Amino acid sequence: MPYISNFEQATLQKLTVFRGGFTREAAQTVVGATDATLAALTRQLRIHLYPNGRYVLQEIPQQSSAEFLMSDSITGEATAIHDAHSAFYCAFLAQRMGDLKGPRQQAAIAEIEAESENVRAAWQWAVNRARIEQLAKALDTLGLFYLWQNRLHEGEAMCQPAVTRLATMASDEKQASEPQARDAMLAQPELVRFLVRVFLWLSRFYRHLKQNTSAQQALQQARSWLEDPSLASYDTRLEQAQLLHEEAEIAYGIDRKQARTCAAQALAIVRTLDDPWHIAQGIDLVARGSQSLGLLARARTLTEEGLALRQTMGDIRGIGESLKNLSHVARWEGRFEEAEELIHQSIVIFTTLHDPKARASAVHMLIGILVYSGKFTKGLQVFEEPSAVYRARNIPGEPVTPTVVSAFALMHLGRYAEAEARFQQTLSFYPKLQSGYTVKNLGRIAMVRGSYGAAQAHLLEALALFRTTEDTNGLGQTLGCLGIVALRLGDLHQARNYLEENLQLAARTLILLPSMTALAGLALLSAEEGDREAAVMHYTVALQSGHVANSRWYHDVVGQHITAVAESLPATVAEAAQKQAQVRDWRDRMRDLVENGTDMS
Repeated sequence: MPYISNFEQATLQKLTVFRGGFTREAAQTVVGATDATLAALTRQLRIHLYPNGRYVLQEIPQQSSAEFLMSDSITGEATAIHDAHSAFYCAFLAQRMGDLKGPRQQAAIAEIEAESENVRAAWQWAVNRARIEQLAKALDTLGLFYLWQNRLHEGEAMCQPAVTRLATMASDEKQASEPQARDAMLAQPELVRFLVRVFLWLSRFYRHLKQNTSAQQALQQARSWLEDPSLASYDTRLEQAQLLHEEAEIAYGIDRKQARTCAAQALAIVRTLDDPWHIAQGIDLVARGSQSLGLLARARTLTEEGLALRQTMGDIRGIGESLKNLSHVARWEGRFEEAEELIHQSIVIFTTLHDPKARASAVHMLIGILVYSGKFTKGLQVFEEPSAVYRARNIPGEPVTPTVVSAFALMHLGRYAEAEARFQQTLSFYPKLQSGYTVKNLGRIAMVRGSYGAAQAHLLEALALFRTTEDTNGLGQTLGCLGIVALRLGDLHQARNYLEENLQLAARTLILLPSMTALAGLALLSAEEGDREAAVMHYTVALQSGHVANSRWYHDVVGQHITAVAESLPATVAEAAQKQAQVRDWRDRMRDLVENGTDMS
C-alpha cells in the first residue's frame, strides 16, 4: 500500500463516520477533507471515486469507526464529527422537502435513497443526543420517503426510538440534571411540538401497516402533547390540521360521519395557512367523503380544485393521485370513457415515478372501471398485475381489495363458485365494517341459486353495514337486491319499500350501479303487478349499460324473466316499449321516475 501521511491517516479515520459512501461536499463539510487529501487517498486506493461523484472507502483503517468513537482520548473529536455528520444530513433532508412537493420529486427520492445509510445514522445520532432542531428539520422529508417507498417498518423504526427517548425526557423532570436533557428542557415547546409531529408520523405508519389500534394510540399521544400548556402561545394550526386529518383517515373505516367532520375541520384550518400542498391533501379526504355520500358533483369540483393546485406546484405524484380520484368519480357517474382516460394518465405518472405500489393502485382502479362498464373478462385479465405487486412488496392487507373486484367480475360472468370462493377468502382480512361489498355479493350469488333466505340474511347484514358507513353506492345496490328477494319471497309490500328507497337514492345521486339495481328491480315489480310494458321499458333502459347487458348475473336473475314478459306481449307493443326506452338516457329515466311519480303503494 502506498505511503500515507499522518494527516491523511487521520482524515481517513474520520471518513469512517460515513455509511455507504459520501460526496465531496459532505467530506469537506463534515470532516474538513480537502480536495488534495481526497485526491491523495484516491491515488493510494484507500477510497474509490465512482462516476456519479460518490466516494467509497476501500479499506477500514486500523482503528475502526467503533473504536474511534469509543476511544477515551478522542471522544470530544469523535462527538464533534458525528454532530457535524448528523447536522449535515438532517439539513440535506430539509433541503429536499420542497422538492418532494414539486417537479423534482423523482430526483429527490433518488438522492435520499443514495444517502439512506447516512441519513439513518444521522437520525439515530440526533435522537440519542436529543438534537431537536435537527430532527424537526428532517422529520417530514424522511417520513414521506419511507411512506412513498412503502418502507413502512423502517418508518416505524425511525419514529419509535424518538418517541421513547424524547417523550420520557419531556415528561420526567429528573432527567433535567443530565446536560443533554437540560438543554432540551430549555427548549421545551420545541421538544413538545416535535413529539406531536413524530407521534403523527408513527400513527400514519401504523395505519398503513393496518395496525389501527396502535395507530389510534399514537394519535392519542399526539393529541395529548398538542394540548400541553407549553404550546399555548405557539401557532400550531398545521399540527392541529394534521391531527384531524389522521383522525379522519383512521375513522373512515369505522365512523364515516366522524371522518367527514374531522376532514372538513382539517381542510378549513389548512386553508387559513395558504398551504397548497396540505390543502390538496385535505381536499382529497373531503372529496372522498362527499363521494361516499353520493354527492358526486361536489366530489368532482373539489378534486378538480386539488388537481389545479398540484398542477401549479408541479406536484407530479399529487397530480397522479388527483387524476386517479377524478377517474373514481367518473366511474361512479358511469362516464367510462373519461374514467379510462384519466386513470391511464395516472398510471403513466406512477410508472414514470418508478412507484410500483402507486401504479398498482391505479391499475386496480382501472379494473374497477372495466368491471363497471361491463368489460368483465378484460378486468380479470388486468387483475394479476396489481395482485402480484402487492404480494411481492408485502403490502399489508392486500391484495384483498382487487380480489373483491375480481370476484365481482367472476360473478357477472356467471362463474359463481369461483366468485364465492374469492369473496369468502377476503372476509378474514376485512374489518367487520369494511366487509359490506363482500357480504352483499355473497347475497347476490345466493339469489342466483334460489337460496332466498340465505340471500336475505347476507343482504340485511350488508344493509346495516352500509347504513353505518353511509356508503350510498353499496347501500343502493343492496336495497335493489333486497327488493328482488322480497318479490321472490312473495312480500310485495316490502319489495316496494326497498325499491322505492333504491329509486330515490339513485335519482338523487345518479350513481350507476344503484341505478341499475333500481331499474332491474322495478322491471320485475312491474311484471309482478301486470304492467308488462313498463317492465320491458325499465329493463331496456338498464340494458343501455354494458354492466347489465354483458352480465350473466343480471340475465339469470332478471333478464330471462323480462325476455319472457316481452315475448308475451304483441310484437308491436313490445317493440314500441323498447324503442321508447332506447331513446332515453338512464339518468333521465331515473329523474323521470321520481319527478313523475312511480306508484309503489
